[in-house]
Amino acid sequence: MKHITTHILRLMAAVTMAITACTTAWAQKDGIKVVGTVTDATGTPLESVAVIDVTSGETIGTTDAFGFYSVTVAADATLKFSCLGYKEGLVPVKGRQKIDEQLYNDVIKIEEVVVAAKAKRKVISPEPTDIEVKGNYFYLRTRVRVPRELFSSGTRLVVQPSIYNASTGKRCNMRPLVFEGQQYNDTQARMYDFNPARDPLNEFVAVKETRGRMSDLVPYSDSIYVERPDDDYRADVKLSLEDYNRILLTDTFTIAKGTVNPLRLLDYELLPKEFNDSAFIPQATMQLMDSHGEVNLTFIINKDVIDPDDPNNKKELDKLKHELQTIENDKEASMRSLSVKGIASPDGRYSPNLSLARRRTETALNSILNMLGESTRNSITTSSDAEVRGWEAVAEMLRADSFPGEAMQVEDVIKRHSDRDTQSKQIARLSCYRPLITDNYLPRLRKVEYTYEYSIFRYMTDGEILALYAKDYKQLTANEFYRLIMMADDADKKEEYCRRAIERFPKFLIAANELSCLMMRAGKPDSSLLAPFIGEGAPQAIIYNQALCLLMSRRISDALDVIGMSAGDDDDTALLNAIIEAESGYYEKAFGIIAATSEFNEVLMLLAMKKDEEAWAKAQSLNNGTAKELYVKAIAANRTDNIGDALLYMQQAFALDPALEELAKIDGDLLDLMPEGQKHDMNE
Repeated sequence: MKHITTHILRLMAAVTMAITACTTAWAQKDGIKVVGTVTDATGTPLESVAVIDVTSGETIGTTDAFGFYSVTVAADATLKFSCLGYKEGLVPVKGRQKIDEQLYNDVIKIEEVVVAAKAKRKVISPEPTDIEVKGNYFYLRTRVRVPRELFSSGTRLVVQPSIYNASTGKRCNMRPLVFEGQQYNDTQARMYDFNPARDPLNEFVAVKETRGRMSDLVPYSDSIYVERPDDDYRADVKLSLEDYNRILLTDTFTIAKGTVNPLRLLDYELLPKEFNDSAFIPQATMQLMDSHGEVNLTFIINKDVIDPDDPNNKKELDKLKHELQTIENDKEASMRSLSVKGIASPDGRYSPNLSLARRRTETALNSILNMLGESTRNSITTSSDAEVRGWEAVAEMLRADSFPGEAMQVEDVIKRHSDRDTQSKQIARLSCYRPLITDNYLPRLRKVEYTYEYSIFRYMTDGEILALYAKDYKQLTANEFYRLIMMADDADKKEEYCRRAIERFPKFLIAANELSCLMMRAGKPDSSLLAPFIGEGAPQAIIYNQALCLLMSRRISDALDVIGMSAGDDDDTALLNAIIEAESGYYEKAFGIIAATSEFNEVLMLLAMKKDEEAWAKAQSLNNGTAKELYVKAIAANRTDNIGDALLYMQQAFALDPALEELAKIDGDLLDLMPEGQKHDMNE
């Protein structure tokens, strides 16, 4: 027994060791997930930090725009965080799955004697430039001066330009420039086994070709897409000089403030186009509406036979037959229910009268069912009831016919006697009973009332549409929504109707266009409304409106794509096309049409085309004296170095329209003329 127990214990231990070994092997093979955030010394998230597995030497992840990273690594691994310009960070994982790291600047200055002696002349610096705007693209062109004293064959210079939006606080990096000495470049090739593609910066590398004793002027040109071209921008360049082991020098320069875009002042008026093409109006459809009808028939006294001498009976029966046949023959209508109620007068004993009322009900129900087809009889719901009217009804009719005394006599009997049979005996003794009550009022109480309900498809009236909208707008058809939108004379109501129509019918083109036009007129363009309808075969008015909406939203590049689909040849379409082309940088194509609109616009086009002398000569002939004219004169004067005139025109423009002063603070054409204290603070 002991031997067996020992064997079992050994077996269990072996199994446990095997499981542990498998688990460890699995953990070592697949690792654990580690996440975290990398920041600088101020707590600002760092983007593009390389996360390296020290054991393998491989980069296994990078941080995103928020400094976040996520990697899978062995539980006992060590992570290295590496970023140009910062000291590397080494962190043992030790099984942790969340590791945040902070990196610190790693700047090693060049010997003071070199920098101090020649700092002003011998410094790596990009040339100041402008940010030129064409549509939604910013164009940056500069040159980086690299003094030979600060650059050797064994170094690499990394130039990282970026566009900073001071209005939103967001930064976008542009294409980097990597300038390498020949020795450094050769060493890099060997390090990567002569496979340059393994270097993530390889596509940006430029190798120094001038002789070692000469300084270099490295050109740079790139463009970047921005969503908000009218915001406040600046262009920064971050420089980092390194050798094989360390960062030798790092610095940041601002090379451009504001944006150069004279076409932001173009003066034009383009309105959205109405669109009511009948081919796109939803087809009217009839709604299933509930209706009802009533028929009253009188009967011979004490019988369940319809009174043939009553002329109203024939009239009522003919009407009933006609209505029932109409409903049955109309494919848009259907009977739903039939209700019959037989009524007897209070004359005589109550019990026989109630029995008589029931027989009259049965007679009436059978007669009306015989008028209907078999399918209708089988599909409708029927109900019947019988009633003996009280003497109160007679009193009411007497009073209504101006017999107040006789009515009071009847009411007095009712008050004195609660039993209905006794009431009948006592009223029969009244002097007014014969012939007034018997001849004129009791016959009117011997009748049958028919009530029938049916459903019928028909077009709703405007009032019914409004009522149904208030009750449950989701029951409206597309055509009824169209009628609702067209009858709205209030912009807020029309917007509400349009939004609910699109909610119910997402492909409702006319509703989407109406709403898009409303939003543009209100200065709140929404390019998402017509976007689903743009494509081959889209109506010209819709293409025009979407292009105009995109232009107003400052999505110039998208507007250019949309207006390119237009085949419209009217003046408004031609002008819209020209404006979009001009703002996209196609100045020559658009010049003729825009210049023809006004001399003011012609000057703006000349400025955009960099024909500054011609623009200045033309600007001096502008004589309307408006604030915008004076502002444009200031731009033209400043570009042609007529600084005195530029300052004068600028101040005159601000005096007429103070809002232009805010524009000048972000306008690369006038920013240099603004007093230092009045410029926008561009610091992050």
